[in-house]
Amino acid sequence: MRTLLVVLAMAVTCGCGYVGAPQPPALHIPERVTVLNARQHGGQLVIGLLVTGKTTDGLVLKRLREIELRYGPPGPSMDHWAIGAKRIPIEPPTAQGYEFKVPIAGLENKDIVIAVRVVGPTGRIGAWSEPLNLHVVPEPPVPVVEAVAGPAGITLRWPAAGAPPGTSWRVFRQTKGEEKPQAAALATAPEWLDTAAIEEDQPYSYQVQALVPAGKSFAESDLSKPAGLTYKDVFPPEPPAGLSAIAGVNSIELAWEPSREPDLKAYQVWRAEGSGPLVKLAEVAGDVTYSDRQVSAGKHYRYAISASDSKGNTSKPGVAIEFVAQ
Repeated sequence: MRTLLVVLAMAVTCGCGYVGAPQPPALHIPERVTVLNARQHGGQLVIGLLVTGKTTDGLVLKRLREIELRYGPPGPSMDHWAIGAKRIPIEPPTAQGYEFKVPIAGLENKDIVIAVRVVGPTGRIGAWSEPLNLHVVPEPPVPVVEAVAGPAGITLRWPAAGAPPGTSWRVFRQTKGEEKPQAAALATAPEWLDTAAIEEDQPYSYQVQALVPAGKSFAESDLSKPAGLTYKDVFPPEPPAGLSAIAGVNSIELAWEPSREPDLKAYQVWRAEGSGPLVKLAEVAGDVTYSDRQVSAGKHYRYAISASDSKGNTSKPGVAIEFVAQ
């Protein structure tokens, strides 16, 4: 009997498990929003944020009572700022990403602060996000773009009248096979030359967006209307330069500088006798020299050189030189 009592006492003392110290109740304080961004696009503020729906203890909130997003002029403290700041209603408040567009009317040339906080289902209020400071400027002017084809590529131009100092422009390009315009360049002047892989008979479309300084950031305009064209190479090469002549044996030896035209096909040699008109004498492919053996001693000749490309475009003859055959 004594042995049985000892065994029972040990069982009561040791138990079948361990009960630790009681845990404090969950506070259900919403986690601080850490993803908050804003930019000025045209006549609107575009505000984005991400609400995780978690508590400061790492627990998941089943629902949210409120997401308090506000914007307004700076104040000496967040409490003072919140009193005068406008609220953007968010219904229903859920854990997700948000994007809001707010008109800038009445905010031009002012500094504003944007912040957000979350209220949990029990009324517990999370901390304000890191305040986001933004300087609002008048709506940036939308560029009016013109596209012009040239021998070096496609040139874009747009008037800069009314653009504030320090304005730059983002250029977008779209061509056949592309679903949407692609960022192509950032221009600091109201003109840009597109030389990148311009192809014959290929359609090109361009849009330009102004970027206006706004404090430590910039405000972007709406995109311009598309300006485009189908590229056609109808541009002759530059006339060859550096033509020179020396006397040979019963000949006049000509030489000139090579053309930089990427699709150069040939050079044309032009000759005039005395004061007569220039007449095409010969065509030279792959060389920058020519020997004129159809000359008479003591006679005056004038020479000039033109160039043609693979599309059949031919330049005017370059600067003519005179020479007397020996």
